[in-house]
Amino acid sequence: MNTIASTTLLNMTESESFDFKSDQYKFYGATDEEKAELLKDIIAFANSWKTGDAFIVIGVTEKNGRKDTLVGVANPLKDNDIQQFINSKTNRPVRFLVYSDKAEGQDINVIQITRDQQRPIFLSKAFGKLKPNDAYIRSGSSTAIASPDQIALMAKADQNAILGETRIAMEWADATSRNHFGTEVTLTGARLIEPPPPPKPTPRAPTTLEKKMLRMSPFDQMNFLERQSQLVRLVSLAPNNEPSSEELKDYAETRALFSPLRIWLKNLGVRNAADVKVRITIPKIDGVVVVDTRTLPKRPRGRGLLSALDLHTPLPLDTYVREVSGAWTVEIDAKTIQPQDEFWSYDRFYVASASDQTIEASATIFADDLAKPIEIPLKIHAKVVERIITPADFEATED
Repeated sequence: MNTIASTTLLNMTESESFDFKSDQYKFYGATDEEKAELLKDIIAFANSWKTGDAFIVIGVTEKNGRKDTLVGVANPLKDNDIQQFINSKTNRPVRFLVYSDKAEGQDINVIQITRDQQRPIFLSKAFGKLKPNDAYIRSGSSTAIASPDQIALMAKADQNAILGETRIAMEWADATSRNHFGTEVTLTGARLIEPPPPPKPTPRAPTTLEKKMLRMSPFDQMNFLERQSQLVRLVSLAPNNEPSSEELKDYAETRALFSPLRIWLKNLGVRNAADVKVRITIPKIDGVVVVDTRTLPKRPRGRGLLSALDLHTPLPLDTYVREVSGAWTVEIDAKTIQPQDEFWSYDRFYVASASDQTIEASATIFADDLAKPIEIPLKIHAKVVERIITPADFEATED
């Protein structure tokens, strides 16, 4: 196994294949509960979807996922000790290496976990607080217990690798960052409520116009009001006429319930995955609506002559939502994905729910090189919170 220079490691960012640790793992003279942390992390990196080897660099503090300060380690882990410990607890051998290095005058420890593993890897028996048969997986910069669907996907993907078949992994992705987090996602919409009423204003003195009106005869008052009405009608035709407060309020209340989603794909195979397309099926459930960028509620533009004209030419999208019998389908065109490369859908789609509920969805992945489509079960946990409406809600467009 080829090691990586410490200068290269210190310039990497935390991900599903990289982690900084400021403190050394408790191992020599430690309890089973303390040793379990090291066992869990190595299993998680071995099970993760990664394009290369994974690394845990010990003796470095991080800030925003990047190196902050080198603090070093005083009690380095030894490869033989950790190999014997890890591989006596797992269902199959884990391929990794533990070594020491020096950087900026500090001693650091590095645990390098090989990309190619026979997965899923899990505990063959309980250890510390870890339960038997739990398979941990690294997703983004966090570690969690792999779901049954993720475990099945690992086994299927690795079996396909042996057969030389196309392998494609898929997870939900954050719409505002390049993070992916498995086949289950929690979306939180907002139910907007009115702020408390302002205190009653103190009586004010009549304006000059009001005083003038009071001095007019009834006939003069009618003529004056008619002239004002004609002026209002002319202003309403002006191109910069703003939408009404009620229109903006309706828009804000609707828009706040929608949460954006994207997807992440990775070609785990050794050859191109050509003409990749993904179809996500979301069943129609009371109170749930799914839209794409084109059909997302748009901010009202007023009633003026120019505002009624839509001068915007829509750009091509890679994500479309279609309404079919009993479901919405989200069609995503990923084109060709090279071996070990990733695809992040560029366009978002949006899900709104009127209440807290779990939506059982599914994805079907098509590609020219697939003998049959890949089926992936998905879940969306929809939640709704109440909050006071703010001026920013009236201006919301896209996330």
